[in-house]
Amino acid sequence: FGKETTTIETESPKIELSPHHHRHHKSININNRRGKKGGVSYAVARRREAYQQSVSIRRRHNAVLRTLSDWLLTRGATQVVRDEPLASWKWIDKSAKLKNKKRAPDLCCVLDHRHLVIVEVTVCNKPDSMRREKERKYKDLPNHLAGSTAVVENGLKVPNPVIIVVKEDGTIPEATVDDFRRLAQLCGVDDTGLQDE
Repeated sequence: FGKETTTIETESPKIELSPHHHRHHKSININNRRGKKGGVSYAVARRREAYQQSVSIRRRHNAVLRTLSDWLLTRGATQVVRDEPLASWKWIDKSAKLKNKKRAPDLCCVLDHRHLVIVEVTVCNKPDSMRREKERKYKDLPNHLAGSTAVVENGLKVPNPVIIVVKEDGTIPEATVDDFRRLAQLCGVDDTGLQDE
């Protein structure tokens, strides 16, 4: 019943076992002594790398959204709303039974004086799964908006949300190209005009 311990050195954790641990103890003490990278532990280095990647993705997202917003304004977009919770939208009736009024689509605007358009931008490495996730997230909005008092009074139509997905390396998937074309058509621009711009 002494207090001496046996130390087993491994490549990652150091494990200390009491001589009688199998009889009297059910716990094992593990002291993590993993290697270091650039003067810091690998865990810290991984956290820093993940943070830097997150910042890079957010910057690309904001750049895409800003460019898209500027382009829409040149095409006559009005009543532009960016990153506002649905609860504050004038287009949503206060009595609307939305699942989550804290959702905040990246952009909403009126195009060609006829269409109330929701645009969601995302940057990721799995564009197909992310597109499906965004479509599920906002699939209820067109019906709620189409029946709202403000939309009806302004004679607006509400198409399905436009999902703009860009890969982290800047690649634009074909489905996103199709959504760009759809967005251009809602602005009154045909494919030829879009290519020129």
